[in-house]
Amino acid sequence: YCRECPEGIEPWKFMETANLLFLKSQGSASERLSGYWGAQLNELDKCIECGECEDACTQHLPIIERFKLLKERIAEETAK
Repeated sequence: YCRECPEGIEPWKFMETANLLFLKSQGSASERLSGYWGAQLNELDKCIECGECEDACTQHLPIIERFKLLKERIAEETAK
């Protein structure tokens, strides 16, 4: 279901990372994304907020909102 992004973003990588950070207060977004998932930290910049991922999500998660929070966290971490 998470393969609906026209920009090629793999939402599950970012949602899993957001869950660890915001729901369980664990770890670093930058380290989790690059180290565990091998994701580029600027990948979320490609998001055009079209909502296709949210429409396809069977759990009705606020993906775009969490992407925004995750981008803020990444910016904070890389500014240090």
